[in-house]
Amino acid sequence: MGRAIARKLSQEGASVGILDINADAASETLEDLVSKGGAGRVAVGDITNEDEVKNAIGDLIGSLGSPSVVVNAAQVTRFSHFGEQSLAQWNQSMAVNVTGKFLVSRSVLPNLLGTGGSILNIVGTSGLIGLAYSTLLGAASAAVIQLTKSMAFEYQDRGVRINAIAIGGVDPSQLAHLGFPPGAAPRHMERMLSPLGVPSPEEIAGAVAFLGSQEARSITGAVLTMDGGISA
Repeated sequence: MGRAIARKLSQEGASVGILDINADAASETLEDLVSKGGAGRVAVGDITNEDEVKNAIGDLIGSLGSPSVVVNAAQVTRFSHFGEQSLAQWNQSMAVNVTGKFLVSRSVLPNLLGTGGSILNIVGTSGLIGLAYSTLLGAASAAVIQLTKSMAFEYQDRGVRINAIAIGGVDPSQLAHLGFPPGAAPRHMERMLSPLGVPSPEEIAGAVAFLGSQEARSITGAVLTMDGGISA
């Protein structure tokens, strides 16, 4: 998903700053952009580490200038029974899915003030509705949705827009391949099903490009659901 978003924004003319803990994956993404005439820069860092985020954002801004669109796309998830989830798994989910978005957003915010720029947070539909076996991502996504709305209200008169995209939905034909935990109840899994399936990385990238554009200048504090209607 992250690579598709980077590719779409590059196609729209952006110089793309890539912050990733995986140096090889980030470099491959940048090489893909450059091979198609794009430009950008990689900064390697752990988004759950305050100092690493500060240094990485400083490096990217120093090389590329102030951002106009910031996309918090990093996300970890796994299907599991709530009673079998460990504290370590909870802490990892909160660190990557919530704290990482907080740290990146806080670091870039001073460079977005008064610019008409935007922050986009990728979350799961489980932050909007109850979904079995998704409590870790659901709790984290709900927190980020509230973070999004609170920031949007606070900064609506300071030239910064903050929105979220909630992703979900499962194509019925793919249900057997999703790695649900042993003993998962069919009636619980059925709530995730939609004939529209889950959006493709390219579709998500298109939504990111729209919400980050001036065509969406009046949209802030919104949660765009891309889940095939399961949260309708």
